[in-house]
Amino acid sequence: MDSTVKRPSEPAGQRAAVSHVAPADRDLAYDADAGQIRLPVTVHFTDGTTEETVLRLGPGRAELLAIQIEQAIAQRTKAQRAMPE
Repeated sequence: MDSTVKRPSEPAGQRAAVSHVAPADRDLAYDADAGQIRLPVTVHFTDGTTEETVLRLGPGRAELLAIQIEQAIAQRTKAQRAMPE
């Protein structure tokens, strides 16, 4: 997947700073040839523009991320249970 630019071309050094990166509203895919997971993401810039690209995760990084996400979900669940209603 090639990145799809949704921002005008700018001279080198003139790009706005990255504000944050978020998963795009598309499914991730496993690229068997590269042995990588490809997660579509949207890069958000401080000027309000965005750029679509792909985060590539090798096997070790994907497994580590899966563990970290599982831990974060467990922490969130624990915190929600501790909150008074």
